[in-house]
Amino acid sequence: MLNIFPPFTSLPLDPDGPPGNAWGLFGANDELGMLNLLTPAVVTAAAQEIKSGVRVSLDWPLDKPLHPSYGRAPFQHEIRRRGENGRPVNDDIISFNTQSSSQWDGFRHYGYLKEKRYFNGRTNEDIQGSRVLGVDSFWADNGGIIGRGVLLDYLDYAERNSIAVDPFTSYCIPVDHLKCLVDEQGITIYPGDILFLRTGYTAAYNALSILEREAIPQRPTANFIGVESTIDVLRWLWENKFSAVASDSQAFESSPVGGPEVNPDTVLHQWLLGGWGMPIGEQFDLERLAEHCKETGRYSFFLSSVPLKTIGQAFSNHTKQRTTKPRSRQPKKDEFGSRSRSLRPGAVDPTPLQPKIPTELLKLRILLGNSDLQGVLEAYPKLLKAKQLDSEDTVEICRLLHYGQRSNGKLMSPTAIAEHVKEAVDHYQRRRLPPDPDASLHLISYFKESNQYDEGIEFWHWIVRQDNNYLDLRTYGAALELLALYGQPLAYCEEVYSHGLKRFPESFNEYHLSPGAIVSQLDQPTRIPKTSMGLLQGIIKARLIHGDWRNAYLALDTALRLHPTQMPSYFFHTFLEERPINEAYQIFCLLCHSGSQIKPYDVTWVLNDLVDGQKPGTGEDIDLDIALANLNAIHLYGASGRLLSARHLNILLQSSLMLLPIFGSDNSTYWAESLMDPVALVRQLFSIFIAMGVSPEISTYNTVIAAAGRVRHEGILAWAVNALSNSGIASNEITFECLLNATARTAGAAQVESTWTSRDPRMALMPSTWAALARATSCAGNSDFLRNQMKIYNVRDQKSTMRQVHAELAKSRRPDFSEPPVSLASDLNLACESRVAEFTSALNAFQKLLGGSDFGNLKKHPAVKQSIWPTSDVVDELWQKKLYEELSIDPTALAALEAEVTVNSEPPETNQDISTVESSTGFRLDELRYRNWKGVNELLEHAELFESRMEQAVDKAIEEGKPSKQVRSTKGISMRGPRQQLLRTQLMDHLADINRMKANPLTETDWRDKILRLRRVET
Repeated sequence: MLNIFPPFTSLPLDPDGPPGNAWGLFGANDELGMLNLLTPAVVTAAAQEIKSGVRVSLDWPLDKPLHPSYGRAPFQHEIRRRGENGRPVNDDIISFNTQSSSQWDGFRHYGYLKEKRYFNGRTNEDIQGSRVLGVDSFWADNGGIIGRGVLLDYLDYAERNSIAVDPFTSYCIPVDHLKCLVDEQGITIYPGDILFLRTGYTAAYNALSILEREAIPQRPTANFIGVESTIDVLRWLWENKFSAVASDSQAFESSPVGGPEVNPDTVLHQWLLGGWGMPIGEQFDLERLAEHCKETGRYSFFLSSVPLKTIGQAFSNHTKQRTTKPRSRQPKKDEFGSRSRSLRPGAVDPTPLQPKIPTELLKLRILLGNSDLQGVLEAYPKLLKAKQLDSEDTVEICRLLHYGQRSNGKLMSPTAIAEHVKEAVDHYQRRRLPPDPDASLHLISYFKESNQYDEGIEFWHWIVRQDNNYLDLRTYGAALELLALYGQPLAYCEEVYSHGLKRFPESFNEYHLSPGAIVSQLDQPTRIPKTSMGLLQGIIKARLIHGDWRNAYLALDTALRLHPTQMPSYFFHTFLEERPINEAYQIFCLLCHSGSQIKPYDVTWVLNDLVDGQKPGTGEDIDLDIALANLNAIHLYGASGRLLSARHLNILLQSSLMLLPIFGSDNSTYWAESLMDPVALVRQLFSIFIAMGVSPEISTYNTVIAAAGRVRHEGILAWAVNALSNSGIASNEITFECLLNATARTAGAAQVESTWTSRDPRMALMPSTWAALARATSCAGNSDFLRNQMKIYNVRDQKSTMRQVHAELAKSRRPDFSEPPVSLASDLNLACESRVAEFTSALNAFQKLLGGSDFGNLKKHPAVKQSIWPTSDVVDELWQKKLYEELSIDPTALAALEAEVTVNSEPPETNQDISTVESSTGFRLDELRYRNWKGVNELLEHAELFESRMEQAVDKAIEEGKPSKQVRSTKGISMRGPRQQLLRTQLMDHLADINRMKANPLTETDWRDKILRLRRVET
């Protein structure tokens, strides 16, 4: 069911219905709407969130609010005595409007006002006197709203970012803030999740006096905080596939719902309740939940919320409320080990009765909240003299300057930002801006990223002499990267690293961050406060820049041991920048298995490097290995809970199609067609796109059309053109250029002319378009047509166009397809047939896995590869486990454990009070730590092989008096030809080294000595 979810652009599903409707998505008679997403598999997965058994009620008292808005009746409670003569028996009689307290809006509550239609097109006549769309007959009968909840704490976000928020106004929460919160809180959103948003309304209401509470419903309009009612919010909710949404405010969206300031076409109540069947929860008490989430750093939980099962409804014809809203009964929250970036410390005071903020300071903080760089830089110097700024203001000013530099001139020119940074540093050093380590971090990062190394080093030398209000271990980490890029020797960087550890001795960082440190409980999270991943990141970067790969990997091993499920994304980016693709790929696999975050652009980098090392149509082992590695990467990234884009799947498509051979003039193939049907392969890959919730884009079709031309297959080309036509996606200039080339290679001169003359007349004829025509006519043997068209369009006077045309003609020639390529001239041998079958089998297994509810469980459904060419699989598992326990478990505890097993001849009892903790991908933490340890061993082996090749290449270059062409990473190589050649050479050399290693297996003693030497463990 989740795999057929249509894209937002396909709405409305019922073309005769109102805007945005999803009527019929789950059937014409469906009455559950988005609650259909709460399948047994989804609920089962949500139950895995239960770890500690901590429960939190989300119910606000029934008498809140004391005086409801919109003229609704207040809560009434009567205790009626049931006995005489003091008989101790009483009954409660309760009367309340279901708009009071915590509630779920049912599908009868609100529909499309203009069309007078409820969910799935139901009318007032349909629901009167029936149970149609009734909460009792469907929600309650189906077990209520049970699933995985996620909390977005907007009140905390607003206070951290100095955003002025008043819950009793129509404040609109922007969707960009919600997206930022998801990222900051480290939340992974899964289909069927139930979204909770804390705005601070209930806390603010609780803090009011009785008179203030009585005044609220007397206001001219019922203004309350909520999410903005925009198409962007609707798109975000739809694409995240929430089954329900809720908040602590009067309405999930800003109130009044559908007020004069709201676009009537994007009223959330209409779209969610009437259009999608998505329940809206209101006035939930999220205070204790928010406190617990912030304390634990975890913002996802198991939710149980069962509505009141009221049979029948109020049938008064004059009332708009045909059906009362279901009340939630004891929703509970349980702690879950989700990944989360730790938030800044500091108490959160939700009460609105705070000291009045000076007007100018309030304006500045609004400008900061809106990221108005120009406005902030004009406003804050005026407040310096009055000394009204606090350290958080300093942080936000420096953050905005830092991000302004990252915007590449969108917020302000780099020159102007440099001047303002200079001014801010002056204020900071003269104590006019209050200090904060985060402010120092942003300033150092600015100098590093803008290549202002001299200024950055000078600032660091000043910072390091200040007290600890100015810096922390993360500041040291940023400084280490700056120092290394500046060219400071590694020995100096190591001294700075040690200085930071000694300056901040809290939690014994010097021990815990050392390679030989032991984690006391391998199956539990490491709860060591103030361990700095930022410091480790800095020293890893410094070591990699200076070529100390061994100690860089040992620092990575330390980070994986301490926090196996919470590795920051920049760790991977650092290795991707500095190490060969095969090593970066293996780190990618390790982090995906742990469920750690990896940025989408880094995934694109990995996939592109792999496909650039691939050659089309060779049938060689290395190319099949690369295609499998790309498929494996897509599997791992998707299973780890990350959202894939069309760009990622386009690369998988490109990599898979590069396995196809070149076809003959009659579409005969020099490979066994039965092994890989080209058109069926393309169809299958498109099905995988859809199953992963990714809509193909024009670039996807361009990839297929270009591949059809490369392999000279008319069937692929015809399928791609037809599929593009049916998709409704507009083609572009690149599509036309690919089509010209593909037509020339598959159909000949006549079809090239037809393709050219039938193009869209509105299409601009760019130089690249004429170059494509030159290439196509040269391939088809029809240069006269090119000259004729250039004359008609007077192209000869366009110098840039002519340069490209002449360059294309100089290198183009008509290919000879009469004979197959040399590598394919003979029949496939059995080994090649086996490898092709291996890829198709892996693709089929992956597609089948996408339909399952436990796709994200990598322990149950492991990926095909842990690296491109693993080596640990040839080492006895018992050897590895024995050495791991020797190095990772406290010797005293290990001896005691072995003694107890010997005496009792039974496994020792475990501590029943400690729950087993699993990653989001299904691994226990002790399993994950062991996998990571083995992975780092492989990385050390692979790095040693690569460095040995590097040394040999350098020695040879010195001997020949030529510069060495060996580099560690493709970073900085922009020309595709040299980049592809480098990657191909690196991968082929590495594969040869791996094969030699596997051909000469080591004894246990030799293997053990090798690992101890690589890890620099003294024996």
